[in-house]
Amino acid sequence: MKIQEAKIVRELSYKIIFSSLFLSDKDCLILSNFWTFENDNLRYNKENILDFLKDEKEDLSEEAIKLLFENLDNYIMHLEYYKKLIQSHLKENFSFDKVAKSDLAIIYLSIIELQNNKDLSEKIIINEAIELAKKYSSEKAYKFVNGILSNIIKEIRK
Repeated sequence: MKIQEAKIVRELSYKIIFSSLFLSDKDCLILSNFWTFENDNLRYNKENILDFLKDEKEDLSEEAIKLLFENLDNYIMHLEYYKKLIQSHLKENFSFDKVAKSDLAIIYLSIIELQNNKDLSEKIIINEAIELAKKYSSEKAYKFVNGILSNIIKEIRK
């Protein structure tokens, strides 16, 4: 897969994961085109996501689309683990609930990449996370994202 295409997949994955973070209540799911609950389990709507890609004029290869859905599958399957992992790396006086949703989505995606893309170096994953934070989060968010990910890397890529 081309580098530019990988960047597009990363950004699309971020956007879709980010949208799920506003669904704290099953009743709010009506507002999302991407997410639903089935038997109390979070699920994405593949058809709506594919329509979104067409609307965004993203002409992605099959490999890139496969990676996008692998990212989403991993997010759904391991969300509780990711939450606990992030919580374990927050300072004692900092609550998980206070982490900006944009930062959480970036960190979730980065953890997915760290665990599932062994070909990607840690440096590339952190640099891409920093770029997303600079684009989609607050002015200083990239420092927070960098610090959390640096600590998480030490734990999951020993």
